Amino acid sequence: MMHFPRGVLIVCSGAFVVFGGWGAVAPESMLGLVDVAATTATARADVRAQYGGFTLGLGVFLFVCVRRREWTAPGLLASGCALSGFALARLWVILTDEPVAPVIYALTISEACGAVLSWIAWSLQLQPLSAHSE
Repeated sequence: MMHFPRGVLIVCSGAFVVFGGWGAVAPESMLGLVDVAATTATARADVRAQYGGFTLGLGVFLFVCVRRREWTAPGLLASGCALSGFALARLWVILTDEPVAPVIYALTISEACGAVLSWIAWSLQLQPLSAHSE
């Protein structure tokens, strides 16, 4: 069962690195998917920092957590919190605002699935060591 939590962490870290890299390198194309425009250098700097740098940094942190077994649980906690935040914020808009583009449903579902898997894997990491089998 020890492989499942680390597998979840690998997938989540990879997703954060890919989306963070995309946001840092090509923010306009990323924002275009969700009808947002960064029309000034100031806006692009902020988008690159938030969507790119922060997300990429979190992904790198999660990769470090994969490499250090004792950091697996904290990494899964961070992943679960981040993905839950994304999914819940999008769900709030879906439930309370005008209809959204289909991409928002896809993002919400993928983030919610990642969050659920992160929380399940995190809870498995909290079990006593004798319950784990390599």
